[in-house]
Amino acid sequence: MFRSFPLTIILKEEKPDAVAKPLTAKIDTGSKTTGIVLVDPDGRVLFAAELEHRGKAIKSSLDAKRASRRGRRNRSDSLSCTTFSKNRQLSVLSSICS
Repeated sequence: MFRSFPLTIILKEEKPDAVAKPLTAKIDTGSKTTGIVLVDPDGRVLFAAELEHRGKAIKSSLDAKRASRRGRRNRSDSLSCTTFSKNRQLSVLSSICS
């Protein structure tokens, strides 16, 4: 293979008398995987592959990241008073946290 985009293949031998056969590409889409098949006119399978979708994995990782950020935002307000209460007297805190 010479380049991957656009796909370029360099052939090692020249075959001027070669005849190209028509092939049929069949695609079966599903919710989790997609099936891809190349079939010749006689119905024989020449190539078969299964492509796994990553949609749910990406969504779950983004949801976890979103929940982590939301938790950090919510914790920041209540932590300030808790941190002060460990280091200072309660009389000082009553004026700050009230």
